[in-house]
Amino acid sequence: MDKILQNWNNFLNEQTEPYQKKMKAGHSRKKKRVIGHGGQKAGPPYSIKPSMERSKSAPPMGEGILDFFKKKEEPITIPPYTDYNEIGNTGIYVGRFPMAKDSKENRVFQPDVLKFDKIYLVAGEEVDFLNVRQPNVIKENEGKIITGNFDDTATPKLNQLQEMETMAQDIEKAEGQKILVACSAGKNRSSAVAARAIVLREGGIKSDQDLDNVVNMIRSTRGPSALAYTHMHKTGATIDKNKPPQHDVFINFIKNGPSAPLEEALRRVIRRLIREQHGRK
Repeated sequence: MDKILQNWNNFLNEQTEPYQKKMKAGHSRKKKRVIGHGGQKAGPPYSIKPSMERSKSAPPMGEGILDFFKKKEEPITIPPYTDYNEIGNTGIYVGRFPMAKDSKENRVFQPDVLKFDKIYLVAGEEVDFLNVRQPNVIKENEGKIITGNFDDTATPKLNQLQEMETMAQDIEKAEGQKILVACSAGKNRSSAVAARAIVLREGGIKSDQDLDNVVNMIRSTRGPSALAYTHMHKTGATIDKNKPPQHDVFINFIKNGPSAPLEEALRRVIRRLIREQHGRK
C-alpha cells in the first residue's frame, strides 16, 4: 500500500508542478494569437475584453484521494501509574500491577513505572498476561524488572514462601534505591514481600508489638484489607470489610520467614482469638 501511495503522489506532483508550469509559460502569447488580433471593437453585450492571462486550472483528477487512504491515527494515551504507596520512609513501595486500559480500551503496561530503580512483579497470572500482550517489556528491562510466580492463596506452599524470602532478601540489599513491589491489587503478596524486606533490614522481629507495627504500617498505606483474605473467604459468613480475616500465613512469614513451623502460625491464631474473646467481655 505504501508503494501505491508513493506512485500516486508522484503522479499528482507531475500534474501540478512541472507540466502545469510549462503550459503556463506560453499561455498568454498563444491565447492572444487566437482571440486577441480581431478588428471588432468591444461593445454590448461584449463590452469587456477577455483577459489574456491563464485562468486557474481545475484540480487534477484524483487530487485528495491520498487523504482517503492515509490513516488518521489518534495518539494513544496511557493513564499514569498512581496506585502505589511508600511503606514508611523505607524507599519500598507497594502497589497494584502496572497495567491499565488505554484510550483504545486495551490493557497495556504503564511505562512511567520505569522511574523506579527496580520493579518486582509478584503476581504470576499478571506476569503471564503481560508476556502475552507485550512480550518485550520484561525482556527490554532485564535486571530492572524481576518477576515471581506467586499464587494469591490463603495457604501458600512452602516453595512459594521460600521464593518470596529470596526476593525479600534481594530487596533488603537494595537500600537507598527506589523499589516497587506489585501484585494484582497490591494487598497480600506484594505487601508480604515488602514487609519481610523491611523486617530483614531492621534485624528481625523482637516482639509481637514489633510485628503489629509492621502490619499496621502496611495497612495504613494499602488499606485494612491488606494482609487479609476477604476475597478468598469461602465460608459464606458475612465479612466486615474494615476488619477482614487476616492472612496468618503471610503474617507469620513476615515475622519468621518460610522456615518457621506451622505451630507458630497456629499459636498466633490462638493468641488473636484469645485477645478478641477478652475484648468482648
